[in-house]
Amino acid sequence: MARPFKEGLDYFPLDVDFLDDKKVKLIKAEFGAKGILVLIYLLTLVYKSNGYFYKWDKDDYLLMSDSVGCGCSPDFIQEVLQGCVRRSIFDDRVFDMFNVLTSAGIQKRYLNAISERKNISIIKDYLLVDLSDEKVCPPGTLKRLTLNSINPPIKSVNPPINLIKPPNNPQSKVKESKSNKKHISSEFSVDDIQYKLALELRSYILRNNNKARVPDSNKLQSWATEIDKMMRLDKHTADEIRAMITYSQQDNFWCSCILSPSKLREKYDTLYLQSKSKGKYQSNISQASNRGNFEQRDYEDSYFDNFFNNTKGAK
Repeated sequence: MARPFKEGLDYFPLDVDFLDDKKVKLIKAEFGAKGILVLIYLLTLVYKSNGYFYKWDKDDYLLMSDSVGCGCSPDFIQEVLQGCVRRSIFDDRVFDMFNVLTSAGIQKRYLNAISERKNISIIKDYLLVDLSDEKVCPPGTLKRLTLNSINPPIKSVNPPINLIKPPNNPQSKVKESKSNKKHISSEFSVDDIQYKLALELRSYILRNNNKARVPDSNKLQSWATEIDKMMRLDKHTADEIRAMITYSQQDNFWCSCILSPSKLREKYDTLYLQSKSKGKYQSNISQASNRGNFEQRDYEDSYFDNFFNNTKGAK
């Protein structure tokens, strides 16, 4: 019998300056020593399963909570994972599209580790490195490498796991089922506040630069998902997020940096501190609150054009 094809690695490098890496230090500062333990477990999953990626699903929160122990709940595992994605320890684009954990650094280390293998297979949809770069992929390795593809992904957002049994109430079960289905499918309607905030940020960006590369107004699901993370995981209200959108897009520096909800989420704390120091936070919150008190309806770009003109006239 032929020996099974091996994909994962038996070990992976953990550099002596691992804990000095800025991204790792930020994880420790945000989540404590347990956050570092979870991060190491995540890296172990990636390297031992497929070598350069791991396909994450909602059951992994519970499984990892059991493996890690130390009082790390499934909700805590999810928070650390989202923190790692936010800090670019894992690539946010690939994770958002495919629920896959990987990074350019992981892929470079993987290609270096399997350079002697006869059969090498890489899924091109997850690829983050330049295979034409000999430092990344030597010519000998490239000749034995096969690029595969996957079907178009169905994006799913894994909700926090609730280990508390809900009350035996048929009506509440129906509501819970509908709620969970919405989070899993990540289909936000134009009436959802997450989608409205994504659309508002898009309109701001286009007003500052009409050639900016942004999704079409009817293709903002990934942006709405990122807004949803800010609300569910980061515990920001819709008015607070709207205030940061307003501040970032009216600031001469930040308007060229905040070009997506993921970047807004990454820089949120810095934006908050700066807007507060400039005395603009409370003003933006009040404006955001007032703009939030309207009848639910669809938005068009003309609405935001009128809004911006009125805002300029009020200065």
